[in-house]
Amino acid sequence: GCGCQCTFQCGGPVAAEQDPETPMRPDAEEEDSDVVRERGGVEAGDGRPGDKVTVQHLRKVYPRRGNSAKKVAVHDLSFGVGTDEIFALLGSNGAGKTTTLSMLSGEFPPTAGRMLLSGYNIETQRRQAQDNIGYCPQFDALLDYLSVTEHLVLFGRMRGVPKDKLMWAVGDIIAYLGLTPHAHKPSMALSGGNKRKLSIGIAIIGSPDVVFLDEPSSGLDPMARRTLWTCIADVAINRSVILTTHHLEEVDALAHRVTIMSLGRMRCIGSLQHLKSKFGTGYTLQFRIPSDSQAALHKHLAGTFPGIVLQEEDFGKVVYHLPGATDAGLYKMSTIFRGLQGLDPAIGIQDYSVSQTTLEDVFLRITGPAAPTAPTPAQGHAVALTPTPPPTGAPALPLAVHPPPTVAQAPTVSFAPTAPALVPLLDPVPVSAPVLTASAAPRAADPELPVEMAPVLPSPLAAAPGPTPAPAQAETDTVAQG
Repeated sequence: GCGCQCTFQCGGPVAAEQDPETPMRPDAEEEDSDVVRERGGVEAGDGRPGDKVTVQHLRKVYPRRGNSAKKVAVHDLSFGVGTDEIFALLGSNGAGKTTTLSMLSGEFPPTAGRMLLSGYNIETQRRQAQDNIGYCPQFDALLDYLSVTEHLVLFGRMRGVPKDKLMWAVGDIIAYLGLTPHAHKPSMALSGGNKRKLSIGIAIIGSPDVVFLDEPSSGLDPMARRTLWTCIADVAINRSVILTTHHLEEVDALAHRVTIMSLGRMRCIGSLQHLKSKFGTGYTLQFRIPSDSQAALHKHLAGTFPGIVLQEEDFGKVVYHLPGATDAGLYKMSTIFRGLQGLDPAIGIQDYSVSQTTLEDVFLRITGPAAPTAPTPAQGHAVALTPTPPPTGAPALPLAVHPPPTVAQAPTVSFAPTAPALVPLLDPVPVSAPVLTASAAPRAADPELPVEMAPVLPSPLAAAPGPTPAPAQAETDTVAQG
């Protein structure tokens, strides 16, 4: 009864400001069994022994502002991260990942809950807790004119590294991250990969026990990303690392445990193999084969593996989905390869692969609105082996070039748009901006001509819609004829 939003801290049954549609804790039957087990292991006392990060009943509610409704960004999270562990926090945009990291680092106060970092409460012992935190933001927060060495010296002194050990620590990190050739370059002269390395170096100087990495490989090419992964794997030694990323292959390469968030809640938690086995939907078979042999391949697979589904067929690549269990029994990898060895060599398979359910499949199944085990029309059967004949008078389309349209492929522009329909698509033109009309030829800028004397078009929202411009009409005619 104090009127605040923190039911956990105040002990009230339901806070007055709490959204009635989003209870403090979801019912037990709504939570995954692994989430319930993790919750039970960390909510008692100060959490599990050996965990450097303990989160108990974490919740964040953004109050109503103006016309925007109140938003519950994080619901009742409880988890722990141990030493030498990389813990991946996954979720779609708006799932609550960044908000969770912001509360763990002390940037935002939680609405309710308790967070312990190396045994220190981030709210009541903020200074001691933040002394044990290293943070690598999503975007490099570097000073353009400071060199690599100067960055590390600056942040090392801020972290309280003793003066007699500071230069030794800086040199050790520079060598460890492979930045020795760039030690005296200003940060603005570094490549994207070296900037990310420097950001990680800033996060680990002072030897913090907990390191937060917010999309550390964003914007990097594949080679630089893999080099960075090696550094991140070494960073986790004697530390706890919490990683957020949209690159699922990065999670496959680095994470020891994964949790997937959706709408502010933890939907699952566990090792990669555990999640793939628990939420997996079977196997994926991919073939590269000549187009005239695809019917023979499909006939063999349909007879050998009951329940197999054609998932994709495109330019010689054929992908099938094989459920893990069917009425015929449970498929094993040995059974699959034995069936593939019976393929007729005359079919001419160039190469093939068999893979288990990927982390991307698990992610889409958990975060998506629905999780069918077999492909739906929205996901796309690209080509049917026995296509339905077109209506009388309709031109036949080559199957390999024009797959049947799905909801996701529906065109957003009609085939015969009227002139008024094109007006809302035009961007409003600022009155002060120089704009050339469609018929005016570009000309060199005249430094003597003031900006306000340049020709300006009136706003399309204020003028009556005119006829369709010639280029747009030509494109429309081409689509309509095609």
